[in-house]
Amino acid sequence: NECNRKIISLGLCMFYNTIFDLNRASSTYGYNLEGRLPLFKRGLDPHSTFGFSVALHKLAVDPGNGLEKSLLVVGSPTAGSITSQTNAVKPGGIYHCPVTTNSEDCTRVKMDLGESTKLNNKTGQWLGVSLKSQGPGKYLITCAHRHSVRLYTKVHEVEQLCGKCFLLNGTSDNKLTEIRPEDVDNRFIGSRQPDHGGVEYAQSGTSCTFVGDGEYLMGGPGMWAWTGGMFDVEMADLEATEALDLFTSSTAMYETLGCFKNEIDNRKVKCDKDSYLGFSVASSKTLIPDQTTYIAGAPRGNYTGSVVLYQKVGGLIPMVADTLMGEFIGSSFGFSVEATDLNGDGVDDLLVGAPQYYEYSNEGKHGGAVYVYISQAGKKLSQTQPQKLTGKLDSFFGYSISPLGDIDQDGFGDFAVGAPHEKPHGKVYIFRGSADGAVKESQVFDGSNFTDITTDIKGFGVSLSGVVDIDNNKYPDLLVGTLSDFVVLLR
Repeated sequence: NECNRKIISLGLCMFYNTIFDLNRASSTYGYNLEGRLPLFKRGLDPHSTFGFSVALHKLAVDPGNGLEKSLLVVGSPTAGSITSQTNAVKPGGIYHCPVTTNSEDCTRVKMDLGESTKLNNKTGQWLGVSLKSQGPGKYLITCAHRHSVRLYTKVHEVEQLCGKCFLLNGTSDNKLTEIRPEDVDNRFIGSRQPDHGGVEYAQSGTSCTFVGDGEYLMGGPGMWAWTGGMFDVEMADLEATEALDLFTSSTAMYETLGCFKNEIDNRKVKCDKDSYLGFSVASSKTLIPDQTTYIAGAPRGNYTGSVVLYQKVGGLIPMVADTLMGEFIGSSFGFSVEATDLNGDGVDDLLVGAPQYYEYSNEGKHGGAVYVYISQAGKKLSQTQPQKLTGKLDSFFGYSISPLGDIDQDGFGDFAVGAPHEKPHGKVYIFRGSADGAVKESQVFDGSNFTDITTDIKGFGVSLSGVVDIDNNKYPDLLVGTLSDFVVLLR
């Protein structure tokens, strides 16, 4: 079984099982998101997992009233190669789609061009596994966590699943263009022994996010024998292509944003092997006053799953600020993480997904959970009692989470949760924030209501992107991905 071969699959069985094992109207029509008037976009390459990642993006801060600057950006990590990607088999790719009623007008972004070689292998790299927008008129980041580099020594020939990420220029014209780095530099990898104890199998880019305007994070759950970690890359000089390359010495790459074996150094957190720290990443400028907080989920940490919050001391040295632990063994607490303000106090709160949570009580069986941590002055999040939202049995509720902004205009942030395994086709749940931080379910969108698009719907809600008012009607929208090669825009 390939899932048992760590070097090939990183042991992320739950990740790939969800991908390959894996609702148009709402069951209640709420104040804003209208399920009866969706827009659809199809993938043009069959079986390309078009929709595995999604992002709403505007090419300008003030686009006016037209929609020509509004894009639906979609990751398709098993898409076939384009003509310039010679020798590459299913390297994956990114599409951008205009906000129109035409379901087949998406365009493949020309990126990651050039030949796939043994030294720089693009075959099966999963370009588009993760995708984030920095905001209107700014950049996007997308990653290929299975991009591999082959290292040759006198006695070894080792293929290393290091991963690779790409920046896209989303600031002008009516399309996205790649900010091109040079080919992956082998100097960093070559300085280490050919084993999987360091970063050679990091699978960096399994998750990614921006940290304000100046840096971005990439999760590397394969670092240090799958204890995991994060890479923090500065964006100081976009003209210097080497600054975008993970493996050159010019990047701001902090291995110390991970788990280390040194238990004496209290600035580092001890994690066991196979914790998968960095499987999810997020950041916040307000979660801890006057500090940037770097957040990493470790869905197998402590066997229950965990989330680690970091701060930087002196601008560089990371220090653990707080650690959250899951309730039950095998719940995958930390599979997804998001920071957003839910009670309108100007301070971010934290959402943590545990899609493999299971509970059997007098109320019935529950599968999947999302923990809502509301920030309280003078307390760490670990000192607060989270509100727990649970899903249906085997639904994988909490697999994906996305802030929505204030969709009902009541002054409090809202968010969406994906349950892509919920029978028969997956569902997306909408929750509303409130002044006291207590969240309430307001809508449910059922994938079963989109069978006129395709009868074989799988994984509705596997990816989500909100917050952005993509159609310029003063209300934020939600883009929903599926595992059936189409996406749905709910407005």
